[in-house]
Amino acid sequence: MKVKEVMKRNVKVVESNSTIQEVAEIMKELDVRDMPVIAGKDIVGIITDRDIVVKVVANGMIPKEAKVVDGMKEGLFVCGEDDNIEDAARLLVRNEVRHLLVMNRQKSLAGIVSLEDMTLNLEPRMAGEILGQISG
Repeated sequence: MKVKEVMKRNVKVVESNSTIQEVAEIMKELDVRDMPVIAGKDIVGIITDRDIVVKVVANGMIPKEAKVVDGMKEGLFVCGEDDNIEDAARLLVRNEVRHLLVMNRQKSLAGIVSLEDMTLNLEPRMAGEILGQISG
C-alpha cells in the first residue's frame, strides 16, 4: 500500500509568525492535530496539539503572544506519496516522530500522514511492531 492511499490531502498550513492562539483556533475549526508551518513559501516545520501543550502552555507562555515558531518542531521528516507505508512507518520509528509531510513528484506538499493513519492500514503484526518501537 502506498502513502498516498492513507494520507490526508488538502492540508492547510500556518505561518511561523502566527500566534499559538491562531493556530489552535484553526486546528479546532479543521478538527486536525497537526499543521505544517511555513515561512514565506518554504515549509520549515510542523506544529502539533501536543507541541502547543508541552512547549507553550506548560512553559507558561501566553498563547495570544507566543508564536508558532516558539512551539513547532524544526526539521522536516518527509516521505513521497508513492512510498510504501511500511517504509514510511520505519522512517517514523527511526526518527521518533508521529507525523510525516508527504511530498509529490514535483517536491510540493501533497499531504500529511500520521502514525495512526499508517498503523490502521498495516498488516496487524507490523502495526504492532511499529507501535511497540515508537511507544516503548
